[in-house]
Amino acid sequence: GEVAAAFFQLSLDEYREALARDPTNTAALNQFARAFWQWRLAAADGVLSREPTLAHAREAEWNARRAVSIVEAKLGRASASLVLSDRSRDAQGKLAGVVPAHLHPPAATALGSLGAVLLAQARAHEALEVLGSAQALAPEHPMFDDVRWMLGHALLCAASREFRTDLPRGSRGPGWRETITP
Repeated sequence: GEVAAAFFQLSLDEYREALARDPTNTAALNQFARAFWQWRLAAADGVLSREPTLAHAREAEWNARRAVSIVEAKLGRASASLVLSDRSRDAQGKLAGVVPAHLHPPAATALGSLGAVLLAQARAHEALEVLGSAQALAPEHPMFDDVRWMLGHALLCAASREFRTDLPRGSRGPGWRETITP
């Protein structure tokens, strides 16, 4: 586990070096965020002995937000923000209509990276908004399956957190699992 953690750290260092040379390199911005997500996921699975620090999380979020802002800058006045708080199909359809088709893949990639970082930080409700927007812009291509996969994880995490909040431990009597219907 220690060797794998060292390689995750090495990959973040390499992306950091690429960003020092070109701060607008969206591939490095997104991949830094994705490497953080993979490291955090492996640490959560118990595969690694060392997990990323809070400083890594902050840097990954900052990089992902910068990648999103670079895509938003290309939109000009077409849209104020790529992130929708309204996750309805109508709102997502409007977003897909406002964003030019040639910017759908880079926008979905940047939003997917930000969503991954938020999910890795256990901020599932924020990740839902970001990943919902990413899904609206993601082309039907296997390259964007990770966006849909992360959205599913965010939904599960958000539902689990809400469930734990709504059902206090004191109210859980014997057989409480059998009384819950989907």
